[in-house]
Formats: sequence, structure tokens, C-alpha cells
Amino acid sequence: MMAIKLIKGQAKGILGRREWWTVGNHTAVVAYGDERCGICVLDESRRDFTREVVEKLRTIGNEPKLLQTIDSCLIECPLDQVSNFLIDIEAVLGSPQI
Repeated sequence: MMAIKLIKGQAKGILGRREWWTVGNHTAVVAYGDERCGICVLDESRRDFTREVVEKLRTIGNEPKLLQTIDSCLIECPLDQVSNFLIDIEAVLGSPQI
């Protein structure tokens, strides 16, 4: 099992609260809204890897909603489910197919 660690947190500002997490060799950026949040997964070269993660999550029975922004994809996540989503992301990133 890989480690999930908080790298950095940003208090709520103009763009809202943000957190950067390490998930293995990847970075998960969590952008918090008032009622939900979005999770973006970046690979080692900071390329948006979220779409690939969503496809892999679907193979294990998780059906995340994918949101497209101007410059990235986000996994929509209820505020109280962030840690569960990060654990699921860690699980699929550790699988040999990704």
C-alpha cells in the first residue's frame, strides 16, 4: 500500500480552499466548494491524469462523476467522502494496469 500524505493546504480565498495530497507517485489536488469538492489527479510530470483514474475506478465498481473544467478534469466528490475517494484512488494507482 502506498502512502497518502497532505503536502500543502490553502485556506479559503478567492478560489476557495485547496489541498495537495501525495498518492504514491501522483498528486491529488482537492478543490473545496460549499457543498461538494473536486479532485484532480496529476502524474509525476504534472499532467492531468484524472480521466485515466476515473476509468480505473469504474473497473472496481466506483462510479465517480467526472467534471470538465477549462484546463482539467475533476472527480466530483461529496465533502464528507474525500478521504474515501483518496483511498480508492490510491488503490487503483497501485494496480499494475495504470
